[in-house]
Amino acid sequence: MQKSNPSLRLGTAPRSALLWAAAAIAPTAWAQGAPVGTVAYAPLASVQAVPTLSQWALAALVLVLAALARHLLRHGANGVVRALVPGLLACAALLCMPWSGQAIALPSSEVVLDNPAGGVADIPDHPDLEIAFRDYLHVYEVRNTTDRPQQITAVSVTPVHRLFDTDDRCTVGQMLAPMAACYLRVGRLH
Repeated sequence: MQKSNPSLRLGTAPRSALLWAAAAIAPTAWAQGAPVGTVAYAPLASVQAVPTLSQWALAALVLVLAALARHLLRHGANGVVRALVPGLLACAALLCMPWSGQAIALPSSEVVLDNPAGGVADIPDHPDLEIAFRDYLHVYEVRNTTDRPQQITAVSVTPVHRLFDTDDRCTVGQMLAPMAACYLRVGRLH
């Protein structure tokens, strides 16, 4: 009886090559390092009210839209209106729902402005700044989670990092309303 060599079996070589390739490109463990910069912010001197609809006004808006939808659907509106009206009605109904609170996931690459009196928020280290095929770049979201407008007073990064332009870049003097965001694109020099 002849023993077969396992390395000569059909399919073993491709599996071995696949395992070696997976081991070579597998991500290494990454420990978050020191912050790569800071964003300083302070509240605005005067807070201005933003006009909004109350919950009762939104309920009245839903009723008006329901009556309008019924009228349009009964009196031979074209197919596009027939398709859009139920969706608009559903959106209006969702707007008047009393939501229990904020439901926002905060990723690790978010810079949170969370002190109503102002302060300094760290820009955390991110693994994208260490990966060559990502060009050592990462876009951070700077979000005001306080209940009052905050003004960005300074943005700084360490000497080995650099700020790049984005469409909605955070700039010194920029005002962020509650729950508003701007973005910072940070790169590591290589």
